[in-house]
Amino acid sequence: MNASYSFGGVVDLMGLMFDYPEQNVKNKQWVGDGPYRVWQNRMQGPQYNLWQNKYNDPIPGESFEYPEFKGYFSNVAWMSSDWLKAFPDVKLPTNEKDVDKLAQRCPTALYNGMLRPLIGFTMRGVIWYQGEDNVNRASSYSALMQKMISGWRNEWKEGTFPFYYCQIAPYDYSLINWSYNSAYLREQQSMVENNVDNCRMVWTYTF
Repeated sequence: MNASYSFGGVVDLMGLMFDYPEQNVKNKQWVGDGPYRVWQNRMQGPQYNLWQNKYNDPIPGESFEYPEFKGYFSNVAWMSSDWLKAFPDVKLPTNEKDVDKLAQRCPTALYNGMLRPLIGFTMRGVIWYQGEDNVNRASSYSALMQKMISGWRNEWKEGTFPFYYCQIAPYDYSLINWSYNSAYLREQQSMVENNVDNCRMVWTYTF
């Protein structure tokens, strides 16, 4: 988001606010001064860097969870929230029990545990195979995958590196008592390569 404003008032503290449901906010990430907000004698304390912190709402004298999430942060260049906030059907974990219950199917778990630590290493391209577990909720697959690809490219900052993925293989899902038609998932997969640069799908299914 780009924002600009003009000011001719008498106070020297200004900021931006967002009309977004507070209960949906998970964390924030920004380039600017941090990790603490601007407040009284902290004007010179924060350092310019890339910062991130989880949502918190401390009450002075009652709770002490810092750095503060809310407030004014100076010299902010940009800010982004969780990639998945645009997908309300995706149930994000809220505690360790959620992660333990869902294991490798827990949203964000594999990324945070196995992929995020590799950010900074050279990324030449991706070969991807996944999708069978999404057959029962195919309608959002294309949008989710496009968001994932753009997210990885933004994190690695190496441009539009190649992203090749494989169409899910033909399978009779009635064998596991599923009545879902996997053709809808394959249709969603085919949409991705048409909407993402330097991205191609390997076909496994012939008509």
